[in-house]
Amino acid sequence: MATQQQKDALTLDHLKASLDYDPETGIFTWKHRPWVSNAANSQCTGKRAGSVQRTERYHRRRIRLDNALFHEHHLAWFYMTGEWPDMIDHKNHDATDNRWENLRLADHVKNGRNG
Repeated sequence: MATQQQKDALTLDHLKASLDYDPETGIFTWKHRPWVSNAANSQCTGKRAGSVQRTERYHRRRIRLDNALFHEHHLAWFYMTGEWPDMIDHKNHDATDNRWENLRLADHVKNGRNG
């Protein structure tokens, strides 16, 4: 996942220039990015960003941006608040549901109760 250095390098302006986030659906879509190839733009612009990471315990969405892999829920929090969260809890316990109303800050104790 993205390191702190990679998070620090990603500005809110660059995130918003690269992706649209719909807080009602929790979906990120790619914008046209003049700094990437025409082929990449024609393949991605307007399409849903990211993919689902599946593990034994849960599924969650990730997005690769500027050669760094970010949890989608962390990007959603950063997109909406301009601040990187330490930990995010999904209220409905579905880690692929990144609607704004479903996200809240958490600590290890609160997040551990979801297990």
